[in-house]
Amino acid sequence: MKTASPLAARLRQQMQADSEIIQSLTKEQLAGLRKELHAIMQRELHTIRTDMEEQGRRLAGRLLWSRTLLPLLIGLSLSLGILGGSWGMMHYLTGQIRDKQVTIATMEETIQELQRQEGNVWLNRCDNHLCARIDTRYQPYQGGYYLLLERK
Repeated sequence: MKTASPLAARLRQQMQADSEIIQSLTKEQLAGLRKELHAIMQRELHTIRTDMEEQGRRLAGRLLWSRTLLPLLIGLSLSLGILGGSWGMMHYLTGQIRDKQVTIATMEETIQELQRQEGNVWLNRCDNHLCARIDTRYQPYQGGYYLLLERK
């Protein structure tokens, strides 16, 4: 039986040596796997950070457009529209005023002419309007003009 015991001891030593070799190889493989997983994780983390930064830049651009540039563009458009409308209305009203001034000047000339002839023409106020007596013995001239009746 003595032969069995040295054999058993040798087998135990062999198993212990094999176990240490297996543990050593397993540790090496696990360390390699850990390094590979760490490298993969770092690459993925870098990709995620890059994507987040890109998304942040896009969102900042959209935010700048929607919160600043778009309202500014709308405000400028409205201001230009109001300015253009005001300018057009001012020119229209200026033309109207000029026309009224020409009409007033013509009426003043007519009034002055009538005042010069007032000694010969019957003038009066009819419902706050200047009116004159006309000579109904004659037919109206072109445009509906009548002869004024002169004082004698």
